[in-house]
Amino acid sequence: LDIGANRGQSTEAILMKTAGGPIQQFEPNPLLCEKLTALYGGNSRVTTNSFGLADVASDRTLYVPFYKNWMFDGLASFDASHAGSWLKGRVYFYKDEHVKLRETKCRIRRLDEFNLKPFFMKLDIQGYEFFALKGGEQTIKSNEPILLIESPPEAEIVNYLKGFGYVMYAFRDGKFFPGQAGSHNTFFMTPAKSALVKAHIQ
Repeated sequence: LDIGANRGQSTEAILMKTAGGPIQQFEPNPLLCEKLTALYGGNSRVTTNSFGLADVASDRTLYVPFYKNWMFDGLASFDASHAGSWLKGRVYFYKDEHVKLRETKCRIRRLDEFNLKPFFMKLDIQGYEFFALKGGEQTIKSNEPILLIESPPEAEIVNYLKGFGYVMYAFRDGKFFPGQAGSHNTFFMTPAKSALVKAHIQ
């Protein structure tokens, strides 16, 4: 599952490294969904879902930041303050007046609504990872997928997943390091899944 598919970067990496298996993309931004559908519409392995995932099914407003009319779609968030503040201090000669938020209505669903049996889940949804996990609790319990979550993980995510037997791992230089957060993204695995990559665990 590619949750927060954006422009398909993670999907592309999965396609390059695997020979088969379905990929489900979830992307609430309709502008990006159009691009994803155009890019992967002819690939039988990829399904593009034009909605986001959280703990409650609803219709929400997605805030997409623009700076000097340049769209930063990867920073879109359901939290307006989060979407509007990330660029501050990260852009040379930053000025608040150059930031504009475009409001886009989108659908939200719960992962547990679907009969999916994921082996791997990547989540990068700008601060809503915890809500997506809660909406997929039964799916996670039943399948124990390997998780890749944008870092650093909040304590609530680590503690929540620990209750299902998950351990966090940093990945550096081809090795997994248990009990450590990654510099940008962190893996989470149960013992059953970490046994599959034990040769690469430090």
